[in-house]
Amino acid sequence: MKRLLFIGTYSDRDSRGLYACEADSETGALTPLAEPLLPSPVINPTYIACQGDWVYTVCEMSEDTPPRRGGIAAFRMKGRGGALEHRCSLPCGMGSPCHVSVFDGGRRLAVSQYKTGELYIIALAPDGLPTTVENVFRIEGHGPMASRQEGPHVHSALASPDGKTLFSADLGVDLIYRYRIERESAKPIEPLSCPSGSGPRHMVFSADGALLWVIGELDSTVIGFRKEGADYRLLGHWPLLPPDFKGESWAAEIRLHPNGRWLYATNRGLDDVVALALQPDGSPAIIGRSPTANWPRGMIISPDGRFLYAAGQHADRIDCFAINPLTGGLEKRGGLAGIPSPVGFAFAD
Repeated sequence: MKRLLFIGTYSDRDSRGLYACEADSETGALTPLAEPLLPSPVINPTYIACQGDWVYTVCEMSEDTPPRRGGIAAFRMKGRGGALEHRCSLPCGMGSPCHVSVFDGGRRLAVSQYKTGELYIIALAPDGLPTTVENVFRIEGHGPMASRQEGPHVHSALASPDGKTLFSADLGVDLIYRYRIERESAKPIEPLSCPSGSGPRHMVFSADGALLWVIGELDSTVIGFRKEGADYRLLGHWPLLPPDFKGESWAAEIRLHPNGRWLYATNRGLDDVVALALQPDGSPAIIGRSPTANWPRGMIISPDGRFLYAAGQHADRIDCFAINPLTGGLEKRGGLAGIPSPVGFAFAD
């Protein structure tokens, strides 16, 4: 069996934007689809979300790219071969939208705007077409790291498994903002505080929503929260770097295995994937490290839990690892070279 995997890139080194591969469920091998996906250029489609036959991607503009406006683009798949039809684009503020997710039963998109620290809520029509910007949330603040936390920097948004609350990680102010999902709007509620200077980036929930794990980009950590009653409390804060590491490294992605027993996180700089086993209380313990190609920004686990793919952004390479079904450890199984500046993944539904 083969699954369709979309790959987002920065528009560097002659990248054409979005790519698609067939991922072999037996071997993990990636086979690129030969035909270009896009009928027109899309700039920096670095993060992707799939829903049904729709593919949504951010368009992340750099500061020197006029008119410095970011946005999202929506595509519809044509058949099962990965070809895409561009259906619409919507602007989402000045700068750098870096994350998109589908929530509220497929009725809305959450788009995280890193540069300006804004969270955009976009309404979807019943057929999945983005229509209007419904809300824009922005809260002032800053963190202790002047070079990266001079202001708010929303980096991702994710709905709780029960679909009642949208969580938004703000790297710039060390907070997880929360919004109660209502039919006509999303209402802010009390945020969760992360350790000072941690820089919350991406998040993942346990299937029952009882545990939330957050990757701390700035201090290369995993931050854990446990649900108690109707709220969450900080469970702990665990390092991802070896105690003797002296270089510069930034954590990037966090994923939970489908069986709920193992977490995986990437370090850019140390350039590895860290495998962590979850203890009975939800705390993670490191069980292994696997070197990757240079600057592993994005990462994804196959839906069947057999393989993990890590995108070496600076090496133009995607590494493939087999996941040991008994221990959660990783074994290198080759990979794919030649896709320029790969950074994000999404499996087609």
